[in-house]
Amino acid sequence: MTTKQGIEIEKKFKVKNENLPARFAEYEHYKIRQGYFTRSGDSVEIRMRLEKHGDKESCYITRKRGSGIEREEVESPIKTGEYYEFMWGVNTIRKERFVIPHEGFVIEVDVYDYDPNKPFSEMNMVAEIELESADQLDGVELPKWIGEEVTGRPEYSNAMIAENGFPIEKAEEQKM
Repeated sequence: MTTKQGIEIEKKFKVKNENLPARFAEYEHYKIRQGYFTRSGDSVEIRMRLEKHGDKESCYITRKRGSGIEREEVESPIKTGEYYEFMWGVNTIRKERFVIPHEGFVIEVDVYDYDPNKPFSEMNMVAEIELESADQLDGVELPKWIGEEVTGRPEYSNAMIAENGFPIEKAEEQKM
């Protein structure tokens, strides 16, 4: 088990649900459950994440410091089932992460409280793109379903969504 440490550089965007690719559900996707030890306004974010890729489970504890496009991140794997069960009653989120390749980038679309029986137009979602530098997306044409950039807006952080739910007024704007 190896700890990953460094600077995370990512941009986050609203998703225009009605413009998603016709076969969006066919992209690779997996389940994520995250719980937060800290509150959304704290200077350091500490979370635990359980990922389920089919039958395989992985669990991580992560510390993030900072806000905006660049944040310090330290992530360490822990044994699945060993520590995480006690915290799922606190601030948690459930989401399905869809992985979409686009012009050499990977766009990760997080669908909160995913329900395969509902149309995507009724679900709350955010797209994230991890980068090697803050200006790496300059000049790149993003898909038409990528909406307004919300990088650094606290109400779109997973920690804030775990505390307060998805920003409802923003979700309604996405469908317009």
